[in-house]
Amino acid sequence: MKKLIPTALASLALLQVISVQAQTTAHTDPVGFINLTIKGANPDPAFTALSVPMISPVLYSGQFDGGAGFVLTDSSANWTADQINAFKARDGNNDATHYLEVTNHTDNTKVGLIVKIFDATSTTLTAQVDVSDLDGASYTIRKYQTLGGLFKDKVGVAGGLKAGSGANDADRVYKLGPDGAGGVEWFTYYYETGRSGGAWKRIGSSDPMDDVAIAHDEGLIVRRIEAGDVELTVPGGVKSNTAHKEILPGFNFVSVSYPVNKTLSELGLYTGDSTSGVAGGSDVSADGVDRVYYLNDEGSFDMFYYFIPARSGTESWQKFGVPSVNQNDFELKAGRPIVVNRRVNSSFEWTLISPIASN
Repeated sequence: MKKLIPTALASLALLQVISVQAQTTAHTDPVGFINLTIKGANPDPAFTALSVPMISPVLYSGQFDGGAGFVLTDSSANWTADQINAFKARDGNNDATHYLEVTNHTDNTKVGLIVKIFDATSTTLTAQVDVSDLDGASYTIRKYQTLGGLFKDKVGVAGGLKAGSGANDADRVYKLGPDGAGGVEWFTYYYETGRSGGAWKRIGSSDPMDDVAIAHDEGLIVRRIEAGDVELTVPGGVKSNTAHKEILPGFNFVSVSYPVNKTLSELGLYTGDSTSGVAGGSDVSADGVDRVYYLNDEGSFDMFYYFIPARSGTESWQKFGVPSVNQNDFELKAGRPIVVNRRVNSSFEWTLISPIASN
């Protein structure tokens, strides 16, 4: 399960200047692609928020026959040394490069759960969280999308992201990464050119960052300093199981996980119970009323909340500044992340059913 402690989004200062556009081609077939547009400078740098809700091929399928603490056992696996090294590899940020997804379990609420893999032996996997309750679960292993793979053939070339000898001369990609203290912070990446060729780098590190993992349920920000949009086509599979995300107090920069448009009501963020979904209320400014921010086509934020009338009226999603208008059918475009501002001092697990039936 992805955990996000969004201290880096304590204010929306950076996000306030984002503009975003995304066009999507999705299929009912589990394999497809998404087309994303990264806006060009006009003339100031342009900021685009995007997500990549496409997944990599299955590398292994199996069933756990044991589990204790953070370690799961599949005695039938017998993985090779190459597989073990791949599963336990870390990216340039020392984060996981592979994950397991639960595909079948006696507890149906666990189906679709995603857990990072931090270590492996020939028959065991060490996970990010306590997974002792997954004994008997069927699962798959996949590799995360990567920074280098996402922008492959789309950097340092005509019609692509601008490369440079330093961050000030190149387009940048902002991504939340581990801060080493249990939280996250903004990491800034750029494609650096040099005598030995090019590579993705991160400000503050000299290590190559091509392998930085990108999850299908997180958001990215691209800062483009040259005119001209960059058209990005990302192929891949579509998650066929339920998506699970932990929404923590504060700002959560997350995606919808699937390459399809969704209305506010279809997101399932409001459940009527603030322990399992966002908290509503009659006044968006009141303490304890959660908010959802969405970047519109004009590059400004729309702020939504779930309206619960104090006396009379109908419950519905409403947009700040547009009172008494039902926004349940407001459509959020695929490939565009949202910010969930949890203003209640407790977390909840957001579950979203896949538009594609699982086999």
